[in-house]
Amino acid sequence: MLGGILLVALGSFSAATFYVPISKAKNIAWEVFWLMAGIFSWLIVPFVVAYFTVPDLFGLFGSLDSSMYLWPFIFGALWGIGGLTYGMTLRYLGVSLGIAIANGIISVFGTLTTPVYEEGFGALVSSPARIVSLVGVAVSLIGIALMGMAGVNKEKDLAVQKSDQPKEGKSEFNLKLGLLIALVSGVMSACFKFGLDAARPIDELAVKAGTGSLFQGNASLCVVLLGGLMVNAIYCIYKGIQNKTMGDWVKTQNTPVLRNWIFLIIGGSLWYFQMMFFKMGESQMGELKYTAWAILMSLTIVFSTAWGFYGGEWKGASKKTLTFVFTGIALLILSAVIIGIGPNMV
Repeated sequence: MLGGILLVALGSFSAATFYVPISKAKNIAWEVFWLMAGIFSWLIVPFVVAYFTVPDLFGLFGSLDSSMYLWPFIFGALWGIGGLTYGMTLRYLGVSLGIAIANGIISVFGTLTTPVYEEGFGALVSSPARIVSLVGVAVSLIGIALMGMAGVNKEKDLAVQKSDQPKEGKSEFNLKLGLLIALVSGVMSACFKFGLDAARPIDELAVKAGTGSLFQGNASLCVVLLGGLMVNAIYCIYKGIQNKTMGDWVKTQNTPVLRNWIFLIIGGSLWYFQMMFFKMGESQMGELKYTAWAILMSLTIVFSTAWGFYGGEWKGASKKTLTFVFTGIALLILSAVIIGIGPNMV
């Protein structure tokens, strides 16, 4: 169990880190570099990893019934929509508040929906171990809420600091619209977890074909990610045509092409590793594997906050704001400990 949580934690670190190298791409439009990185995140790296960890990968794919592809692919496409609306959540709620609320919704839906759907609400309290793990999930949500409060206070702190400066434009903050979009984004983004659950028959066939239990999810990841790639590719190509930025794919003037590609490959690979480590960790968590999603979301916020401190995002924050931050981080870490160790103590 503990080993599984450590693997999920590696996935969280990858999730919190992937955008650091991607953001270093220079003189290239967002819709172009996002798809460039996505080709590695959702296509090249997943298939390369699966090829080397799943015996006769393409033979396995050829043996699958078409119905085994359908729902994992559809849920992957829905997750792709969630990822695109995630950016709108940050636009109307701000980065800190937007991430906390969206990830909280993703955590709740992704963690609790599957066991409730498969076994009913009673499944959540069907054993002492599950009750303890449910408490851990609740603690993680409190921690996420505190991180959201920290975000709100941070924006107030910055507003006070800039109050003596002339306003540069009207703020786009819109709580009602932002919450509505966050709900849509959270539910859609949680579809990634639903896609992985729908792909479990592929995992089982991979194990029967000789795949180690640790790598059983690598083949199904390819299917889910293809759905997300389709949606992101359609949107990015559309925006590229609309903004007349498709030329950025081959632009070399005043553009560090090799440097850009290196950063995009690293960032894209890190994004994939979050899901690879998640699936590896989940496979080691037995009947409590449904809690792995909550751990992934919670620790991603912890690591992304650490990157925020490193990058100076919390510079100038008040003591009250920092109290919310550190209390929230402590609760998120505690939730992972409760989920990981608690069930072994009952």
